Amino acid sequence: MRTKLDAASQLRVVILGMGMSSALVAKMVSEVGASVFKVSPPGGDPFHETYPTYGTWLEGCRETPEADLGALLTTADVCVIGGEDFPGVAWRFDAEDLRKQNPRLIIVDIRAYAFESWRDRPSSDLLVQAVTGLTWDQCSDRPMVLAVPAPSIGAALLAVLGTWCALLQRETSGEGQTVTTSLQQGAALFWHQHWSINQGVQTLDAQTAPTTPTTPTTPTPPAIRSA
Repeated sequence: MRTKLDAASQLRVVILGMGMSSALVAKMVSEVGASVFKVSPPGGDPFHETYPTYGTWLEGCRETPEADLGALLTTADVCVIGGEDFPGVAWRFDAEDLRKQNPRLIIVDIRAYAFESWRDRPSSDLLVQAVTGLTWDQCSDRPMVLAVPAPSIGAALLAVLGTWCALLQRETSGEGQTVTTSLQQGAALFWHQHWSINQGVQTLDAQTAPTTPTTPTTPTPPAIRSA
């Protein structure tokens, strides 16, 4: 069920990011009433050929040419960058450079990893699953891709939450800011629940498992010595 929010209907959101996480952010904010503009790299967003439902996630966006990006940013409230990289496509933006065009602009930067030193590493849901150990979480004897792309879904949820918080703060400060999250943190959003639940089940099993009754032993009578 879609619920329109009066406050969201005034928002203008620019999507520069690629991949699942940024597309899911676009989907969530457009469904509550925001005006969303998608700016793709030259040649188009290659993830349309990667994810079968990519077009559905972006169906609430207005496809906008790159030439109009400057004008868009001067009136935008939120701009989403980052997400996933695609081989051969150079499409990265600097948050501070974008904010120079509009001090009230909120930049949502979705990176691969939370570590600043890993900022330039390739961003991919599958790579993050592998680095964080999620690919080993289902089978102990071999790696397996998760059926649910936890890094991207988690990052999208964190990005939207951070966006609402930044918008609320802007009502007081009048200034925009950069909200940063990552696929790694998105994975953590899921894995800590999964591991906590598993640990809880194991603890509960240990507490409620019936104990095996021990068979009482009959003491051996002392040997009788003959006279």
